[in-house]
Amino acid sequence: MSQRIHLLASLALGLLLLLSAATGLILAGNQLTEQLQAPTTTDRVALVAERVAAAVPGIERIERAPSGELRVAFSTAEDSGVLRVDPASGAVLGPYEPSALMEGLRDLHRELLLGSAGRWLSGLAALGLLLLSL
Repeated sequence: MSQRIHLLASLALGLLLLLSAATGLILAGNQLTEQLQAPTTTDRVALVAERVAAAVPGIERIERAPSGELRVAFSTAEDSGVLRVDPASGAVLGPYEPSALMEGLRDLHRELLLGSAGRWLSGLAALGLLLLSL
């Protein structure tokens, strides 16, 4: 009987962790793909910021994503948002809109689509699988 409980518990916990590993692999691969596609520059940060400031009014924040993409948050009296910008030329590439699919996968990976309860469940599954392996 205890072997059956051990088997069922390890299967349930293992499936949760397998789901987390699979979605993590997809998210990591997506980040690598974005990094390979993002425009790069060897210019100094001040020079890039100067180019961006000339192209985008009302800059609040400039950030380089781990993928290498340059995102500029702005706010003016008429509009606000986040834009993708080419660091080499300072040209605006378009609005920054994260992929709905990747956002859904990120939520599935981090929270199992359950919010903070999903984070706890993932952590408990990892801890439970660790205890079962002893």
